[in-house]
Amino acid sequence: MELPKNMTLMDYYAGLAMQGMMSNSETRREIQDVGPSRMTANAWHIAEVMVKGKDLLNISYDKHISDCLELSVRARNALIGDGIETVGQLLRCSSSYLLAVVNLGNISRSQVLEFMAREKLNESTT
Repeated sequence: MELPKNMTLMDYYAGLAMQGMMSNSETRREIQDVGPSRMTANAWHIAEVMVKGKDLLNISYDKHISDCLELSVRARNALIGDGIETVGQLLRCSSSYLLAVVNLGNISRSQVLEFMAREKLNESTT
């Protein structure tokens, strides 16, 4: 996802939070009672928590596959050759998709699946 040049991630998250609040009829009634400035403050608070939470994760979804030294050169080259260039892209792949990756044999595929499992475990424990 690419944000417009004048929009920060915090702006984006605050907008999503406001959309979520506005989609709830109870929240809309509450806004009428307390005023829109309260909704705006809540949206910015939610955005701040989301940005901090993102920064706390130890997973670098933008990390390039070639920097994943846990994977063999053969596995890295096969993934890159298939257009999977970041850890984030890899984590969105299913095991059945990996079966179709050219030059990713059984041993390399097992290695990649173990790597994916570790990364997903790291994500859930942070």
